[in-house]
Amino acid sequence: MIILCGTKIRDVFENGDMENIKEVAEGTYMKAKIKLKIESYITKITNLNLVLEERPKNDVEVSMDINKMNVTLANGLKMIEYTPKNKGKYVFDLGKGSQKMITMDNELKQGGKLEVFYQITIANTGNIDNVTYTLVDYISPEYSFSKETNKEWNTSDIPRQIETTVTLNKKEKATINLKLDKILTTTGIDEYNNSVEIKQYKSEEGRRIYQTTPANKEKTERDIAVADMISIVPPTGGSPTR
Repeated sequence: MIILCGTKIRDVFENGDMENIKEVAEGTYMKAKIKLKIESYITKITNLNLVLEERPKNDVEVSMDINKMNVTLANGLKMIEYTPKNKGKYVFDLGKGSQKMITMDNELKQGGKLEVFYQITIANTGNIDNVTYTLVDYISPEYSFSKETNKEWNTSDIPRQIETTVTLNKKEKATINLKLDKILTTTGIDEYNNSVEIKQYKSEEGRRIYQTTPANKEKTERDIAVADMISIVPPTGGSPTR
């Protein structure tokens, strides 16, 4: 600490020069003492918390399941009506996150129609309220999309990509439905898949989405979901009923 004072005060305190004690006693010393007291208070500030508070975290989780699946023949007869609770007799569920297999004769396929109803769930698992997510669905080339049956979805500037938005508070979740279909042929590709991902998000505060990069199609991240693959194959013999 620096004490600004005259030569006479320094002589008294540093050199023990008692000849200047009168001047010090008459006021100069008191001024120096007041100065010392003020500076002492400044240097003794206590309980000052300089810890920076960490910004809350953004996080999200997306999942997608097949909620319903229909196969209607060209003559209008509904051959398959699949739901998770009522597995149609021609549908083999090969495991969650794996594949669903439909068995039907090739002569029945031509002109038939496959309808798949997807249920997409998005959950705000972070600590931020009022986050708006834009989801993009990457429609497989084998599928057709109809705006009439998908009011929640809009087409984008990129072919075969559709988008929708949802706003969630922390710990909230929302369910979004999507219906895709396909006219079957005997020469077409008989594998159908679908995936959805967070394209972007907006929030007033918080860090970026935890360990996730939007719209990078990285299947190991939490912001993307890939539904079960659907394949249509002919019966291999015997009864196709499971």
